[in-house]
Amino acid sequence: MKIAVLMSTYNGAKYLQEQMDSIVHQTVAQDLHVYVRDDGSTDNTIELLKTYKDKVQMTIVSGKNLGPPKSFWELFTDPNIRADYYAFCDQDDIWDLDKIEKGIKAIKEKKGPMLWCSNCRVIDSDNLIKKEKYHESDPVFTLASQIVCGTIQGCAMLLNNKLRSMIIEKQLESIPMHDFAVLTHAIHLNCIEYDSLPSVSYRIHEKNYYGSEDGITISHIRKTLHRWFASEQKNLFLGYIESFLINNDDGYVEKEKRFLEDIVQSKKSVFKRIDVIKNPLCIVPNHRAVRSFRIRILLGIY
Repeated sequence: MKIAVLMSTYNGAKYLQEQMDSIVHQTVAQDLHVYVRDDGSTDNTIELLKTYKDKVQMTIVSGKNLGPPKSFWELFTDPNIRADYYAFCDQDDIWDLDKIEKGIKAIKEKKGPMLWCSNCRVIDSDNLIKKEKYHESDPVFTLASQIVCGTIQGCAMLLNNKLRSMIIEKQLESIPMHDFAVLTHAIHLNCIEYDSLPSVSYRIHEKNYYGSEDGITISHIRKTLHRWFASEQKNLFLGYIESFLINNDDGYVEKEKRFLEDIVQSKKSVFKRIDVIKNPLCIVPNHRAVRSFRIRILLGIY
């Protein structure tokens, strides 16, 4: 059995040691191969990673700065990486030591494409638990809920090779986030196994790509607006949904397919934008995410 741990790093030395320690002490550590793509770090991230080369199988590649979505996607689609299972890994979290084993046990008897994912606990920069469970109740796994607010973090996912191969065959473009792409396809294929118990300590701190331990601050708002309006981010989700509809032409719930089609058409139609934000499928428990989604739709930048 071979398990590929896919990690993108960028100036992550501050928390990286704790993450790496939790990897090398996994109950299935002997079957792991850690593939790291460093996204142009200027600190001692790479030097720290090299100290683990005698503790776990590891391949480190340095590349130009692409940002987390593209950096992870390069790893995910790399034809030289082959394994039975794949797990995304952030540079600043801490895995429970049986995380990978639990995921494999949950899906190893399944014959088709499968994604295992779990809840997570939330910790801060000092490892203090801020929330015992990120999801108080089980997430709703529908395309609409994923598009409006997202559900599962990539760090809490493990997928088999059949699912990875099927996604790569789509030759997707316009990837908003690696975990978003994987989860939307798993939802469409109805191949998700969810564990309501946490398997990872998900760290929220001041330098997260998404989120901040201080909640909504001026800095967080500024970062969010930059991400919304940056030329490479504008209509990224819309472009992904358009390609998703083209590449997956059947198996939809009809009202959900119409919702996705309206989102695509909203780029050029104000009336479609109004239809989208009034659609009942927009209503999910995460009110902050709903507000953000509706604003981006109205502005034509989703």
